Amino acid sequence: MSWRAVSVALTFTTQLENAWARDGSNEVMLSCVVRAHPSPSVSWYHNDRNVDDSEHFSISYDPSTGRRQLTIAHCTMSDEGRFKCVARNAYGEAETHCHLFVLSHISTVPKSGSGQYLEFAKPIRPCDVLEGDTCTLW
Repeated sequence: MSWRAVSVALTFTTQLENAWARDGSNEVMLSCVVRAHPSPSVSWYHNDRNVDDSEHFSISYDPSTGRRQLTIAHCTMSDEGRFKCVARNAYGEAETHCHLFVLSHISTVPKSGSGQYLEFAKPIRPCDVLEGDTCTLW
């Protein structure tokens, strides 16, 4: 009986997700899980610029789970933008992406008649609905 390695197509089983952070916040983490055989090489991009060797970003990999993670130790306004993780092996390429929103401060809106203020910790997302439907803006 002979054994041979089985190839597994590149698949992100967990995609990157959009994230929100405050300017000056510590440790923002973006993570995804990629499955493939043979094991892929992975590159990270911020606004289409490769950041694999950047001192500003820390990149880690857990081989037991396939989890890839990019960590920003000290998040600033310049970190806002599109992040992309690209996996490649001999059988192809796959990618996942997200957007990091960096808030310069918390927006406040006066609460009607009470003299108190509402605070929005995240920007309100656009939402398309049909009449009678509901929409969650967070």
